[in-house]
Order: sequence, then C-alpha cells, then structure tokens
Amino acid sequence: MEIWTGIAKAQAALRRLIFPNMPVSIQSIFNQAQFDRVLRYVPMIYAIAILNMGIIITACAHSGLPIRDYGWMPLLVMLAAFRMIVWLRRGKTPPASIVASRMVASMTLISVSAMASISAWTVWAYGTGQLGDSILIPISLTLGATCVAHCLAPLRAAAIGSLLVTVVPIASVMITLGDFEARLLGICMLSIAALMIRFVAEQYDQLVSSLMLEQKIRDQANTDALTGLANRRAIMDALNVELASGRPFGVALLDLDGFKAVNDKFGHHAGDDLLCHVAERLKGAARASDAVGRLGGDEFIVLFRNILFDEEVPARATALLAGLCRPAEVAGAQVAVAASLGHAHFPKDGATVTDLLIKADHALYTVKRQGKLRRPDRARAAA
Repeated sequence: MEIWTGIAKAQAALRRLIFPNMPVSIQSIFNQAQFDRVLRYVPMIYAIAILNMGIIITACAHSGLPIRDYGWMPLLVMLAAFRMIVWLRRGKTPPASIVASRMVASMTLISVSAMASISAWTVWAYGTGQLGDSILIPISLTLGATCVAHCLAPLRAAAIGSLLVTVVPIASVMITLGDFEARLLGICMLSIAALMIRFVAEQYDQLVSSLMLEQKIRDQANTDALTGLANRRAIMDALNVELASGRPFGVALLDLDGFKAVNDKFGHHAGDDLLCHVAERLKGAARASDAVGRLGGDEFIVLFRNILFDEEVPARATALLAGLCRPAEVAGAQVAVAASLGHAHFPKDGATVTDLLIKADHALYTVKRQGKLRRPDRARAAA
C-alpha cells in the first residue's frame, strides 16, 4: 500500500513539474508569449535536428551499420529542412487563422514525439550492440535535447518532456549495460538533464511572474482605485474600440444627486462608501457585455454593447437606473440613492466618441436643470 502511495505522489509531483497551474488572468497573454517564442526559435530547433541527424547518419555509416537500420533518417533530415525553410519564409507574423494556444500544443506534441522516436532508435541501437563501443550518438542526442529544451523553455511541457524522453532512457541503458566509462557518462548525462529541467522550470516561473506583474500594472493603469471600475482612460479606449468596429452601441453618463450632502453630513469616508455601493449596483444592473466606468467624483459612464434597435438604449438606461436607485446603508444610516442620466446612441446621435459624449452630457444636464425633486426610485433619464 505504501508503495502505491509513493508512486501516486511521484506521479503527482511529475505532473506539477511538467504541467503547473497557470493563473487564468494571464492565460491569453501567456499563450501569446509562448507563441512568440516558438516563432523565433523553431528554425533554430530544426537546424539542431538536422545537425544531430547528420551526426548520427555519419556515425552509423562510419561504423558499418547496415543502411536498412538508419536509411529512414535522411528522409527526416529533408523533412526538417523543408519545415525550416517554411518557417523562415513565414516570418514572425503568423496567419490570422492560427490560434496561439493550438500552435503551442502542436509544437509540444511534435517536439516530444520527434525526440522520443530518435531516443527509441538510439536505445535500441545501443542496447543491441549495433553502435559497438561508440558513445558519440548518445552524447550528440543529449546535447541536441539540451539545446531544444533551452529554445523551448517557455513551453515547459515540451522542454521537460523532450529531456525526459531523450536523456533518461539512453542514460539508463548506458548505466545498466555499459562499461565503467559509459556508466559514469550516463550518470553525467542524467545530472545535466536534471540541471536543465531546473533551469527550464525557473525560466518558466520567471516568465509567469513577469507577465503577472505586467498584468497588474495594466490593471492599475486602467482601474479606478476606489471602486474597481474602469477608469476614464480604460473606458475611452473601450469606446474607441467599439466605434472602430462599426457596430451600434450606446453610452450613458450618470451623475449622483445629493452626493455633496452625503459628504457634508457623514464625511468623505461615507461618500466613498456610497460610490462603492453605486459601482456595485451599476455592475449588477449592466449586462455582462457592457463596460462600466467612473469618470471621477460622482460621475459614472456605461457603454452599452450589442445594441439591436434604437429603442434599446433608453430601455437599458431605464433598467440601469432601476437597479441603482434604492436606499443604501452608509455610515450606519439609510441614504437615498438617486441619479440623473443622459444617453446617446451610435450612429444615430454622432459619428465620433466626442459627439456621443457631448450628446449624452447635454441630455444629462437637461435633467439636472429641470430641478425636479424625485424620489430615489423615480430618477429620470434623458436622451
């Protein structure tokens, strides 16, 4: 029972080593970083494969090994040369149809499979005595696997997998069947593989840490520190992206009514609490596809995406107010929450972001100027 438990723990440790958990927040940018590394180093990997296959073919021919035992290798060399030329001509800009995550998975499968096939042949040739006392091919294979692992360091599964399927089998055979020098060399090969695996793991962890730091910096640059909503910069970028798409969308500007009175009566900390309440309510009332932001002070903005007809913008603005305007508990007291809202619709109300914001701003202050007292659940919107 203890043996099986130990085996299960070893398998779990190996799985964590090759396939560590990846934070969801950086998954997409991490896939892109891996993809960029693949684009940059794939030709070098093919060059390494061609060189090592050439060394193996030369060694086999020199040792008098029957050509039937290695005649398939020149075909592999030609295939690698063809693929290297294709990658060099493709350049660093991938076709739009290629998905980064799929490309990474494909490269992992191809590299590990190719290295495993060459390793299996080397183990067979050495174990059956076809190579005689030559250790050139095992050494060449180890050096090739080390170079491939270095090039594919961000592809942790590919790098570590290539080392494990290449170095460990032939080194184990050399330690088991070889003479004294071969055994020492096998131990040396295993130690090199272990150090390279440690290097790959550290490189991978450093890449993850740097991407997480970059993501944190981006989030801080685009997030309102108080409410956690998108800040002015982020929401303007979202509006410009939506405008460039040419799809109809709506924009709503909101201004809280009576916010200064809350600050004066309960203090600025209470005003901050109220703003956080409003932010949560706006996020809850908006659709998942919408973008909610804070422009500053008690001014908020909502981008309505996926607009299908003109009347949908005022309808969604009304629903937004309905979800917002109800009392909130602030500083131990029930505070009325009310807001004025103005909205605009692209392309009906303007052809640029500036035009739409001016339209929504005028509509907002039309409501403000009316000067009507309204209950918290009767806030008004204007277009």
